[in-house]
Amino acid sequence: MGGRCEACRANINVTQKRIKCTQCSHNYHSECINFNNDTASRSEWKCPACTASCRKGGDNSNTPIRTNKSPSNTVYDKTTYRSSNKSTDQPTCITETSSCQPYNLELINSIELLLDKKLSAIKFDIIQELKLSLITEIKNEITSNLKQLEESHNSLLNDYNNLKSNFEKLQQNVQNGEMKLAELCAQLKNKKRTTMG
Repeated sequence: MGGRCEACRANINVTQKRIKCTQCSHNYHSECINFNNDTASRSEWKCPACTASCRKGGDNSNTPIRTNKSPSNTVYDKTTYRSSNKSTDQPTCITETSSCQPYNLELINSIELLLDKKLSAIKFDIIQELKLSLITEIKNEITSNLKQLEESHNSLLNDYNNLKSNFEKLQQNVQNGEMKLAELCAQLKNKKRTTMG
């Protein structure tokens, strides 16, 4: 470790660029105070607190360092930003998250209820559609079977009528044959009588 940055109060890793104040000997992240080799010489560099103290003629070592918030001049270090957030912002985030949990649960429950209602409606519609389809299919099958039975009945009725007609014709022929036979018998008897007389 390379000490602690007096600007962000985070530890300075060995791999991070840092600079030491020549007056107060405090360490800083180079990114936190926007220091580069072109800014000033390391052997002459003074931290913002010491520089302000020299300008105002007093000791402002306990005054918090105000960082430049201009987007063009600000350089953010990810490690510093995370470390700073851990010490200041994280409890607030946790509190906000905790306060949001009941609302989130209520929202989830309401969504579940809506989904259940929607699924129930869809299920009901599907069941009704299946019932209607099944009823229609059964009705069509029954109608088809009844039609076949009716056709079979009509066919049998026609066959019966044909048989009846043929039977009546045969019966009439038999009667006619009996009448002719009776006439022939009568004629034969008459001939016998004539011959014998």
